Amino acid sequence: RARPVRAPLVEALPLTLSLAARGASWQAPLLLLPLVAGAEAVGAFAMALLAAQAPLAALAGVAGAAGPRLSAALGRGDGAAANAAARAARLGGLAAAVGLGLGAAGVLAGVGGAAGAAAGPAAILAAAVALQAMEAPLGLRLLAAGRGRAEAGVQALGAAVAAAATIALAPGAGAWGAAAAVLAGAAARLALAWRRAPAPETAADAAGRVRDAAEAASGAEGEAAACRDDAPARARAAVAPVRDVLDGPAAPTAAGGGAARDDGREPRGAGADARPAPARAGLWAAIRTDHARLGPGRRIWPDLFLHKTFRVVASYRLLRAARLGRRRWWPVAALWHRHCCLTLSAEIAWRAEIGPGLRILHGFAVVILPCARIGPGATLSHGATVGYRARPEAPTVPVSIGEVGAGAFVGPYAIVQARLGAGSILAPHSVLREDAPAGWTVGGAPARPLRRLGGAARDAA
Repeated sequence: RARPVRAPLVEALPLTLSLAARGASWQAPLLLLPLVAGAEAVGAFAMALLAAQAPLAALAGVAGAAGPRLSAALGRGDGAAANAAARAARLGGLAAAVGLGLGAAGVLAGVGGAAGAAAGPAAILAAAVALQAMEAPLGLRLLAAGRGRAEAGVQALGAAVAAAATIALAPGAGAWGAAAAVLAGAAARLALAWRRAPAPETAADAAGRVRDAAEAASGAEGEAAACRDDAPARARAAVAPVRDVLDGPAAPTAAGGGAARDDGREPRGAGADARPAPARAGLWAAIRTDHARLGPGRRIWPDLFLHKTFRVVASYRLLRAARLGRRRWWPVAALWHRHCCLTLSAEIAWRAEIGPGLRILHGFAVVILPCARIGPGATLSHGATVGYRARPEAPTVPVSIGEVGAGAFVGPYAIVQARLGAGSILAPHSVLREDAPAGWTVGGAPARPLRRLGGAARDAA
């Protein structure tokens, strides 16, 4: 949650440091001059700095006027137009800075007196403004290339050179030495920025970038087609671990022989509504089976903390094991499970009986009440509710308890208040109030069997 606020601040930090260092290269001589020269030199240099504000303002105005053209060219990906806009801004700013700077120096010379003493330093500062006009686009090129630290280093070096030159020149030359120090700092910034700035994008570079993007898009389409072709095989591989759990070891029938299941979902001879045998798997075996539903090639430990739906299922199993085993660390498990549920706006009670291989899709607003029972390999969509049905006059006395059979699928925003047979599908926005048979598609409010999976639709009459 703090990232949307922190990220812009981190991105703006290099530019902030760059602007601060550039200002220091102009203000450091004024701060150091009283320590190494007299009051007359400080006054003359301050008046020269005041006169230099006019070319600096003109430089900023020209750059701001060229900003929309430059932004539009960059948005279109037109490198040639962007370079032309930057070149026009550089030449216009240079002309405005030199003209206004020399004009201000001429005005001071014409006034005479104390103002006349500031005319020479003002002319030197006009030359510094001209150098800054040539250096500013190079700094913008560094920032656009993601090298904000390099731009901040360039400005810091300019400030250091200006300060050192002030200490060296101002004791003997006064205001002229301070102005020369500012000029030296601007020259150092220009030289270093010229060396570090990347070359401007040419038309051939732009064409190559467009060609690379087209090739990348073509490769992405090929990979997408390969993924579509491999999807059935990956789906079978993902379901295989869950089917192994569902099949389990064969149990003897009441007659003493034969297999008790024909497909691993319903006991043979017990009727379609018979409850699937509970899977006897340990805590970590159940968690590994849940993780296998995510697909092959995934690592369990990163998903245990980062996958939003798998970690809520894992936290439920850990909390249930801690509460049933009377572990002393169950409050820690309860806090983690509460956190995982809050991130999805979900509610999964630890008293609910959930078999291994549970898969929650999207996960938002899933509700599993304490009385719920969910078989192995079930799948719940977002907004699904597994609870109970009660009469209005006795809301706390269940008439039927929500139960999801092995391998069943509950669609988005469906409510299970009775038993959904093994392998059945409950359509979205349905309300299951009566038991549904196994192997059927069920839908409606109240839900009723619509079509046998693999068979024909049931007559609505």
